[in-house]
Amino acid sequence: MNKFVKVFGSSILFAGFVIGSANAGGYADASDGDTFAASDVVAASPAEVSTDVTGEVAPAQEYASYGYYVGVSSLEANVESASLDIDDSSPSITIGYKYAPVGSLQFSVELAYMKMFDESDTISGSTIESDADAFGLSFLMASSSNSSVTPYLRAGVVYGEVENNLYGTVTEEDDTAAIIGVGLDFDLAALGLGFDTRGSFVRVDYSEVELEDTDTYDAELVSIGLFYPF
Repeated sequence: MNKFVKVFGSSILFAGFVIGSANAGGYADASDGDTFAASDVVAASPAEVSTDVTGEVAPAQEYASYGYYVGVSSLEANVESASLDIDDSSPSITIGYKYAPVGSLQFSVELAYMKMFDESDTISGSTIESDADAFGLSFLMASSSNSSVTPYLRAGVVYGEVENNLYGTVTEEDDTAAIIGVGLDFDLAALGLGFDTRGSFVRVDYSEVELEDTDTYDAELVSIGLFYPF
């Protein structure tokens, strides 16, 4: 839970920075130091800013708030069982689809692969190894507002496989269990980075899952990742 507090605190600070960047209300004039309100800027017509060499108006490109996306995350997993207490960092890959907003809500579905941990140690000349892989199917419910920071709730199922090699004895376990979580998506377009980031976002996520076979594995998963539409 301490990891969640640290990550959530960092995400709040990042959210403040994003919102501050998105809500800047003036433009500086480098020539004389004057500033102008955003409302004083006259919008150019498409014909004035988007023409080719023949003078024809180029079609405007639209960016929908729904569709497919892919993400790569750094996952920090804390896994406890009767015989193990592991903290490990590993990658996670996600592919998802955002549905068109329904009222004030927007729903998404995601498939994810997680390398939950891969640990080894040598004690008194004997090797102890333990690794776990998980595949998840999740449904997300988020606000459909145009805010640069979007909170969401996660619920789904995870299929996990755990393999242990304890002093030469190899055991394999697997289970399908529920996963629940919360997170924040930070819209990169609000930062004004100078290149096209529309539809991209940074995600901070906290989730919990309990896998049970001959042993019970309680896992807390904290991740931060970059997501891009396609």
